Amino acid sequence: RLLFLLAGGWDQPMNYSQQTMEDARSKETTFKSFFRQVEALSRNYAYYDDPVGWTNTTDDGKQNLDQDLYNSLLETQRIVHESLLDNFNTKEAMLSLLNIISDANAYLRTPKVRPAVLTLKSIAVYVTQMLKVFGVVTGNDDFGFEVGGGNEEGNSSSNSSDNHTTMIQTLASFREQVRNQALAAVKNSNNGSSTEDTIASFKSILQTCDNLRDELLPPLGVRLEDRGGDDCSMWNLEDPKDLMRELAEKKERDAAARRKKLGNQHTTKQKELTKAIDAARDPKSLFRDETLYKEWDPDTGLPTKNMDGTDVSAGQTKKKKKALDKHTKLHNDLMKKTNSNPQSLIDRLTKELETIAQQMNE
Repeated sequence: RLLFLLAGGWDQPMNYSQQTMEDARSKETTFKSFFRQVEALSRNYAYYDDPVGWTNTTDDGKQNLDQDLYNSLLETQRIVHESLLDNFNTKEAMLSLLNIISDANAYLRTPKVRPAVLTLKSIAVYVTQMLKVFGVVTGNDDFGFEVGGGNEEGNSSSNSSDNHTTMIQTLASFREQVRNQALAAVKNSNNGSSTEDTIASFKSILQTCDNLRDELLPPLGVRLEDRGGDDCSMWNLEDPKDLMRELAEKKERDAAARRKKLGNQHTTKQKELTKAIDAARDPKSLFRDETLYKEWDPDTGLPTKNMDGTDVSAGQTKKKKKALDKHTKLHNDLMKKTNSNPQSLIDRLTKELETIAQQMNE
């Protein structure tokens, strides 16, 4: 349905290319992400304690951020209305809805902003109303996509979710406290105030917190997101199938990124190993090829006679002398680096290569 609405118009042919399908999915994600933010702000933010009026200013002194956002909403309502009067131009209407969400997201990203939650809720409600008109959103929720659907009495998903709000909020707060304490402990440990074992323990706590977010809650239909800084984690109730699908896609992306990273590491280590093996070779044996040469200089190892008994030309000797000098420098640098034990470096690189190869096959 989003694909149809974003097309050129109701009387235009549909384009079902992979690119347009992905674009429609991306737009749906944009709507859902904005609704989640507004829901979390409405739930966690004591906006009813805020003073009345436009209060936000930027660090550079720009004022009227709240009023500008509300004016953007009014402008969006005007554009959507005119677009639908213009032969049901749903594309322009949808783009206008996406633009007001973009403005709201930019507003929320403003440093030290104190969100005008009622204005943000007004935007979310209006966008949802239009998406309901277009048939994208169903259900009786004030804003956002329906979670699990309503029942015959018309109760919305938000009503059923209220029964779980306290439990989920308590769980999210508990995890936040544990996570913040572990992060602080790891930071202090990095400053030398703890042992490596203690650091590992705290990292294990962090991993447990991440497993709760990524593995345990999604099957229950709970999305939990870390927002960083002093902000609390944001949670929302969503369709477990959607969350599990997102989780599977994320795991596949992470796995692909991990494989690529390990592949790059393997290539780099292989080059290091090849370079070390080549540099470890005795300079005097660099040209010791008995299929090409018959005699060599005993001091330098440079060939003096070819296999047919003729002298190696002066030009060839000059080229080989240049290559020998380059190799000798690499050899001496390697011997200095390894305390005259290049085999130890070769063994270490070989072991690291084997470890990376094993990780690539896991």
